[in-house]
Amino acid sequence: MSFRSTTLNELVILADQMKDATLLTDVVNIFIEQAPLQTEELARATLRLDAEMIVFYAHKLKTSCAVVGADQLCDICLTIEKSALLSMKSIPPLVAKLKTAISSECERIQDELKTYKATPGQV
Repeated sequence: MSFRSTTLNELVILADQMKDATLLTDVVNIFIEQAPLQTEELARATLRLDAEMIVFYAHKLKTSCAVVGADQLCDICLTIEKSALLSMKSIPPLVAKLKTAISSECERIQDELKTYKATPGQV
């Protein structure tokens, strides 16, 4: 079984090499649990117009998204991060877009993980 994300495929290979059957599941589950919480923190910082914390949370979330290969989410986070340094006006619609995208990406990754776990012979 191959994930859409090259990064997740690399985690499968790493888990296999390490003989760690839970590595992929743990990483994905942490992302699915933490990404929405991190997005909410980002949204709260946006409501406070706290540019420093917006940059912090956008950068943190960008890293989390990169770990699971959610490249489109990384791009949104990068745009938010850069915007916080330049102009706060563009951030609220970007955060709203990110919240929607995080939700659907978590569902997609979770579905891929279920398919992966159901495939015989996998780590």
